[in-house]
Amino acid sequence: MLAQLQAKVLSGNGVADELKSSMSLADFKPQFLRYIEAKSTEHLRTAIFYRQTYEKILEECPALASTRLDEIDEALIDRYMIELQGKLRVATINRRLATLRRALRLAYSWKLLHRVPAIKLLRGERQREFIFTPELEDKYLELAPEPLRSVFQFLIESGMRLSEALQLPRKNIVLYADQDNGIWGYIKNESGKTKYARRTVLVTAGMREVILRWMSLSPDAKLLFTTPDGRRPLSRHTLNDQARKVREKLGLPWDCVAHSCRHTFGTRLGMAGADVFTIQAAMGHASVAMSQRYVHPTPDSLKRAVRGMLEFDQKQRKVQSR
Repeated sequence: MLAQLQAKVLSGNGVADELKSSMSLADFKPQFLRYIEAKSTEHLRTAIFYRQTYEKILEECPALASTRLDEIDEALIDRYMIELQGKLRVATINRRLATLRRALRLAYSWKLLHRVPAIKLLRGERQREFIFTPELEDKYLELAPEPLRSVFQFLIESGMRLSEALQLPRKNIVLYADQDNGIWGYIKNESGKTKYARRTVLVTAGMREVILRWMSLSPDAKLLFTTPDGRRPLSRHTLNDQARKVREKLGLPWDCVAHSCRHTFGTRLGMAGADVFTIQAAMGHASVAMSQRYVHPTPDSLKRAVRGMLEFDQKQRKVQSR
């Protein structure tokens, strides 16, 4: 019934008021989740996240769940947020608020409410800033069991997201017979929500070693990282559990996780003098604002940049004088 009413609204048959008067946040759940699932066909974890988070919102705040969409306001949302504070981490509360905001924005685009209430995320969310030094990287690899050891080495030298690595088809990997200035091939990464995430990743010697070893373990597997029988991708839970144990043995902070490999990769690019656009291309960031955090100009890097500009200028002048 609700789906039929929604179709009428979108077709402009003038039953918006009928639908608005009957649809609560709980009623809107099936439509919202169907939309998310349709938009996330290649990312099952995204759909699962929104489903679980939406259900938590309805469970934690019955008053919000039963309120009509067009009657949800800032006061009601603030009461829900205050109720969660002290019970959940700031990051978890912000995920709830972000999900609620997306649902209400979708409802607005479908003309189910006249305005979207302002939803501001809480400040003080802890950011994952941990990076590996070369010395710590060696210690970590010594303690890491397989498959964590291989995945860790692959991630820290490629800058790929864990989800990208676990979904990587072998057919997208091209290895050279010989190195080209330290590069042994490339990977065509086709997963990702944006055009920037779908990028070319260069293969280092360490990555090549991991690739060849895993290809030999399961010759017929379609993905690079799989279970021994080659039929299923590696479990994130297995990797996270192994990473937690290594983190505890080394006494590392809470934010030493798989994503730290990617953060380390970006930091090393920046320290090596890579500009923000190169970092964006290498890491697949959706905007240069995300890449900017890895760029830290130093006196030496500024000198190199000016010298390069002067050398380029001199070459241009010579060409023009001919």
